[in-house]
Amino acid sequence: MKKFIKKLLDGMVIGLGFTIFCLVVGGFIFYFFADFKTKASVRAKLEDKGFVEEVVQEPDSVPSTVKRAYISPPLETPQGYEEIWVSDSDEFIKAMKKANEQGFTAVILEQGNYKVKNTIYVKAEHIMVKSATGNPYDVTLEGTGMAKGGKVKGIFRVNSNYFTLDGVTLTDVPNHLVQVAGEINASYPHFRHVIFQDSYEQMLKVSYNYKTKESQKNRSIGGIVEGCIFQYTKGIGPNYYIGGVDALGAVNWTVKNSIFRDIASPKGRISQHAVHFWDNSEDNIVVDNIFIDNDRAIGFGMRLRDRGVRFAHRNGVAKGNVIYHTNNGDPFADVGIVAEGNLGLTIEGNHIYQMHPYTNAIEFRWDNSTGIEVRGNATNKSIQSRDGADALLELNNENLSLDDFLIKFQVKSDSLNVADYKQPLQGQ
Repeated sequence: MKKFIKKLLDGMVIGLGFTIFCLVVGGFIFYFFADFKTKASVRAKLEDKGFVEEVVQEPDSVPSTVKRAYISPPLETPQGYEEIWVSDSDEFIKAMKKANEQGFTAVILEQGNYKVKNTIYVKAEHIMVKSATGNPYDVTLEGTGMAKGGKVKGIFRVNSNYFTLDGVTLTDVPNHLVQVAGEINASYPHFRHVIFQDSYEQMLKVSYNYKTKESQKNRSIGGIVEGCIFQYTKGIGPNYYIGGVDALGAVNWTVKNSIFRDIASPKGRISQHAVHFWDNSEDNIVVDNIFIDNDRAIGFGMRLRDRGVRFAHRNGVAKGNVIYHTNNGDPFADVGIVAEGNLGLTIEGNHIYQMHPYTNAIEFRWDNSTGIEVRGNATNKSIQSRDGADALLELNNENLSLDDFLIKFQVKSDSLNVADYKQPLQGQ
């Protein structure tokens, strides 16, 4: 019996030693011979699961912000709303509590910086939050910091209909600056002259649950984003899990006359789009915006991959947008506009100039795509089908010169009241 136990223990020791040896040799081979992308992907997955602590790198990009001239007065308070004027953080939180109790309330913010330590839930219908001047540079709602955190924290979570946000800056949160809960049918939000900046995840998130029986009814309808700025002020994002407007299950949303800048991943993998409508979204419009140095500017749809989603996106429009990517060294700079698995989409009259190495300016993908029309666009890179997709192509120019593009860029900038860029664009 003693001999048997001794042999068993010896075998366990030998087996353990062999296992450790294999792990060391395997790790050595992986570290020195696996390509960088594979190692980055593995590490990113381990970070997501919490097995490896994320290393926060200061980006090398030049700090950059967009400056617009906001000269319009704030939106008028609708008839029947009670106005509550506030001038500090405590008054603001109390005013939002009262607004949630009664609805039909306009909370008006005097000039200043307001600290938001916990997400403000918008629970009642017809709530408006606006600055007294209408200028987002006068009022800032500041979160707990743009850093990875265990507790979900943003500025607003919109759980009800007819929420309006006008003339404020939202900044520095661990998660989304604003989340609109489409899974409970929160609809008709209006974001006007809002600066969204420096969030650790997507800035404006429209959430959705396609797994529920009521998923086709419980979607966010009729959202408007106009005259806004979405940006990372360090010139690049804090990680890859970022985006500007990221909307699932959204219906009849419009994103217009806004600027998106530096929504780009520093490491790991490509970021999400500056504007993305997907997973049972339909009838959404992205028109007359400026996109600068984003990994991907506009996306409609995503590959379904048997996830139970009925359609990726249908009946969308991307029109009159100006998309520019300088040769700034962003590691994942990619396509300007992409359509994946769409049922009806118009891509028309967009101007795209990309100085980075990626070869395509517009892509349409997957053989389940139908009814895509790509016409009247001007680009300096290819308009390309991928993975069996088909589209109607008409009157597109794939030889856009930099001079002609910059003329168009300046015209669009003037129309959007762009006053200044900290980081110069021409000649990069």
